[in-house]
Amino acid sequence: MQWSFAATDRVGANRAFLEARGFELTRRQNSFADARFSLDRQGDAAGKAAEVQSGSRALAAWRETDAGVQVMFRGQIHTPVDEMDGDSASVTATAADPIWWLQHRYVRSDVTFTGQDAGSGIAWPLISTQNGYETTHLASGVIDSSVNRDRTYQAGQQVGDALSNLANVENGFFFKARPVDGLGATFALLDVSYPNSGVYAPGAVFEFGRGTAGTIDAVPTIEEAPPVNRVTVFGDSSATVPAVAQDVASIATYGLVERIVTFSDVVVQATLQAYANELLRPEPAKTFSFSCAPSPLSPAPLLGVDFNVGDTVRVRVDEWRASIDATCRVIAATVAVDDDGRSERLSSVVVEEV
Repeated sequence: MQWSFAATDRVGANRAFLEARGFELTRRQNSFADARFSLDRQGDAAGKAAEVQSGSRALAAWRETDAGVQVMFRGQIHTPVDEMDGDSASVTATAADPIWWLQHRYVRSDVTFTGQDAGSGIAWPLISTQNGYETTHLASGVIDSSVNRDRTYQAGQQVGDALSNLANVENGFFFKARPVDGLGATFALLDVSYPNSGVYAPGAVFEFGRGTAGTIDAVPTIEEAPPVNRVTVFGDSSATVPAVAQDVASIATYGLVERIVTFSDVVVQATLQAYANELLRPEPAKTFSFSCAPSPLSPAPLLGVDFNVGDTVRVRVDEWRASIDATCRVIAATVAVDDDGRSERLSSVVVEEV
């Protein structure tokens, strides 16, 4: 295994190959991916650090294994920070994929979509329009057919919020930016999955305890969030009335747990009700958090090879403090790469039981 890194310009041309230290890559379900790293600013490395500190630079990261070279990340660099420690000097930076940057893009004039597919007919046209102003570094990827929806977006609405809201609605889709190489200013492809967030990954089994492969460092941290059994959603008060969703059986079992949210830009009553229905969660939600230690005898599954965020994996623990055998969906994962780029570990994995 060998990781390599480069600072590129905004049209994808390599400016400098980097000796990144402390590199970490995090991918999240229905959200952005980002990468954090540091560079030495002394001696011969000073010029490369200066490339990262330029406001028009991006980061590319590749992982080479026996299966070939895989691009793991492409995104613009933001917030580089100089650090001084005695006689040493370094720059620490964060780069984010194109999804993150959609929070800085806004609808410029009112637009209405009627009976359009949520992915190909609403989400992608919103982004494509932004590409007409200036590249978002996103191109259209694999966009599954999902649900036809009616949407009105007013001038000034954030495009990133519009994308998230289309996902976080009843029967919403799942999205991600898939990094690509060799396409110039295109850093990633927008993939939209429906009805599932990913696939079942049989090669991704996370285990700890007696009779297991021991790919997990320790017993996972287990969190159980209470149900949400009554939801009230407010929209544009001039066009809608509050939408309510509740589960009587859940209230009888667990007691009343309410949530109230506001989507002031929503002007369609059915859309408001779909948000309420999606936010309703009659049963408690259980998540497991853990890390994986690198081991030649029991190597952990590789992110981007054996599984990806959104995929379904198995978590198995056989230990006196906990007994778990669960099918789970990966909602976030972080890969930490050693400074020589020759090994990695899953420093954080968060899954939810399904």
